[in-house]
Order: sequence, then structure tokens, then C-alpha cells
Amino acid sequence: MGEGIKNQDEVRRKALNVGYWASLAVAVFTMAFIVGLPLTFNFSPWEGINQYASAFKPIQLFTVIPSLFLASAFLIFSVCLHYYASNDKKIWSHLGIVFSLVYVIISTTNYLIQIITVAPSLLNKELDGLVMFVPGYSSSIFYALMGSYLYMTIAAFFMSAVFNGDKLGNAIKWLFICVGLSGILILVGVAMGISIIMPLSGVLWLVSLTTGTILVAILFKRELKK
Repeated sequence: MGEGIKNQDEVRRKALNVGYWASLAVAVFTMAFIVGLPLTFNFSPWEGINQYASAFKPIQLFTVIPSLFLASAFLIFSVCLHYYASNDKKIWSHLGIVFSLVYVIISTTNYLIQIITVAPSLLNKELDGLVMFVPGYSSSIFYALMGSYLYMTIAAFFMSAVFNGDKLGNAIKWLFICVGLSGILILVGVAMGISIIMPLSGVLWLVSLTTGTILVAILFKRELKK
């Protein structure tokens, strides 16, 4: 019995150690994603795939790289959080993993399409059927698949139930609830056509997720010192 408790403690400490770095990675890649996002948008009026391809530069897909790393880091983070959670709260962390998986699968698919298919096709001027996949076209599949971030916000909302207790735990809890709220606001903005809600919810998502995961890293580091 004592050996079993020791093994459980070793597993938990490994999860805390990996989770510490995963938390920081989520914060860093989230900020990199936001920094690169303006390069992706086409602020000029859409004039067709030929015009877009002639002006295309690979740097416009910079945001794809941190986005791929963000998805993987967030999934690792959610698994580590599950091992950190107390037994009576593992149902919430488990649901967080489930929705994280949905987010990761959709998001990774979307960004790999950009790297493997869209970018080479644009550079080689192989444009047949490409219009529905390029980020420069506001009605493209690219933006539909960016809806994967909704599942990330749902995952964060469930994860919020893992934290409570002291001031640090409560702060993380409410920050993760705010991440979940940002997803709801985006849905409302899209459904009702209120464009101002989109950037506001984006700011809420950015601030809440980066601050929340940094605080989780601090929490995990504190737990490792016990």
C-alpha cells in the first residue's frame, strides 16, 4: 500500500513538472499566435485568387507555426492538469481533455492544410480549387475551422472547476471561466452580426488564457517545492 502511494506521488510530481513547462508554453504560443494573426488577414478587398497569389508571401502564414505548437501544448497541459486534480474533480479535468482533443484535431488539421497544401500551391500558382482554403478569403474553410478555438474555451471552462481554495487557485478558476466566456461572446457576435464583440472577446481570451496559464505554472512550481 505504501509503495502504491509512493508511485502515485511520483506520477503526480512528473505531471506537475511537465505541466509547469506546458503551462508556460501555452502562454508563449498564445501570444505568438496573436502577434502573427494580423499577417494572416487580408485587409484589402478580395479581388480573386490570382491577385491574392501574386501578392502572397510565406510570412503571411507565420501564425500557423505557433498555432500548431499551441494546440499540442494545450493538450499536454490538459493531461497534466488531470493528474493534478483531486479525485472528486477529475470528472471536470477529464471533460477538459475531451474538448481539448476536439480543438487539437480540428486546429491541427486546419494549419497543416495551410503548410502542406495552401502555401506550396500559392507559390507554384496551382490555384484550381484553392480559393476556399486561403486565409485571404473571408468565407474560406480556413475561418470555419478556426472555430476549433471554441472547443478550447469549453475545455478551459471545465478545467476551471479543478481550482479553488487559496487566492491563487481562485484567481486561476475565474480566469479560466473568463476563457470560457470569451467563446460564448464570439458565438453571440457571429450569430448576431455584432462585429465589435469579436475583438473584445479576443482580448478577453488572450488576457485570461495567458495570465491563467502563467498562474498555473506558478501553482505547479509551488506544489513541486512541497
